Amino acid sequence: MEDLMVGFEKFLSFGGCIDFPRGVSEVVRVVYEDIRNSRGKRMVPADFADYFSGNFNLIPSKRIGDCKGLLVGVCYYDDNIDTRLRKCLDHAAIRCEGITKEVFFLSTKWNSAVIDKYIGYIQSLRHNGVLVNMVYVSRKGVVLMPI
Repeated sequence: MEDLMVGFEKFLSFGGCIDFPRGVSEVVRVVYEDIRNSRGKRMVPADFADYFSGNFNLIPSKRIGDCKGLLVGVCYYDDNIDTRLRKCLDHAAIRCEGITKEVFFLSTKWNSAVIDKYIGYIQSLRHNGVLVNMVYVSRKGVVLMPI
């Protein structure tokens, strides 16, 4: 995994080795800064979505907006990764079926058992044209996780 890790500052200076859609890199930057300032060990703040006005849906969010083609889910260390991932997948498959075409799930922790639990769901979404990406963000950098 170390070979796949991209240092965040290097990631930014080269425009990113991971081809993030517009706006997603803003969210990654905030997540990374929260980790550097020890906020990433808590839960995602309730007002987290208030910092962004991009053309994408964000989970968690207090606002319920129109469905967009892009969904960004964020999970911090003290959040329940199972619940947050399920909410993101349900958003793409049920609430915004046919509209959401790409999901980025950003997490400051990784739990393979939880991901394995939802692999069939993820494969089904992919089969229906939804790109699902898992991104692990740590103090060391950013890595696109193989799923």
